[in-house]
Parts: sequence; structure tokens; C-alpha cells
Amino acid sequence: MHFSGVGPKVADCILLFEFSKWEVFPVDVRIREIMGREYLSEECQQKTLGCHKIRRFAQDCLDGYAGYAQEYLFVQSRSCRSETKKRKKIVKFGLSGLFPPDEEDHSQQTYK
Repeated sequence: MHFSGVGPKVADCILLFEFSKWEVFPVDVRIREIMGREYLSEECQQKTLGCHKIRRFAQDCLDGYAGYAQEYLFVQSRSCRSETKKRKKIVKFGLSGLFPPDEEDHSQQTYK
């Protein structure tokens, strides 16, 4: 079956979210970047990292719960990305003193 404008990623999203097929692993640009950086760096360096390889890797490793993992990776990457953007804006506008320092930097913390 073929629908115009519906590719593998959209089809996987429909299976995951509408039909609760937790074994599917939708791959888009962000997920491809994360998987290449965190899990499949060798293939990424060789530029042979395709969506099918990523999908197969996730499905093999996660035993029917690849969809859960994909959602976690996606949400986590968005939250980290938005936090980084927010901090860059704060520093850019000289407002860094209004917010507590990063958790890693305990030397500057003062609590009243």
C-alpha cells in the first residue's frame, strides 16, 4: 500500500502512536544524529549510517520497546537543546546573575 507524502518515518509514527506498535523506531534527522553520535559512531564516521541500519539496531537491542526509547531520546534531545539555547540567550544579554549556576559548578552557589 502506498500513500502520497507518507514516507517511512511518518508511517512508523502512525504505527507507534496510533496503533501502539512499540517495536517500531521512527528515524528522523534528530534521531539519526543522536544514534550516530551515541551508539553507532563507527558507521557514522564511514558515512554508511542509513535509517534502516539505525532502525534495525534499535529493534535488535530494545526487544520490542524501541518506540519508548525513541521517544525518550527525542524528548531528551529537545530539552537539552532548549536549555542550551536559553543559557546562551541569558549570557548574551548579561542576565546570568539572575539564575543559579550549573549544577556542576558548586563553588559559586550561595543559598540564603
